[in-house]
Amino acid sequence: QALCRALDLSKNGPDAWYGAVVGITKFGAKAVDAFILPLVSQWNVFEAIISGDADEETKYSVCRCQDALLVSPNYPFLMLCYSNSMDLLFILSLRSDK
Repeated sequence: QALCRALDLSKNGPDAWYGAVVGITKFGAKAVDAFILPLVSQWNVFEAIISGDADEETKYSVCRCQDALLVSPNYPFLMLCYSNSMDLLFILSLRSDK
């Protein structure tokens, strides 16, 4: 419940939001599907903050939130590869070609 409450940008700053996204990814693919993927709509809000008059620290925190959104959908895939003793760097190189 605490992680879900932290996802409310109107009540929490981007640092709490980032922590919540990263924390939720630890619960696996179903949690990412249910809680993280719907948050992609926040991308435009983040872009507006970055291009606006916010201070550099806030802009950095918002960039970290975008990073968390980009990484979180791949987290279950990466952990599956790692747990199966596959070469994670090789898998990443294949995915980056797309």
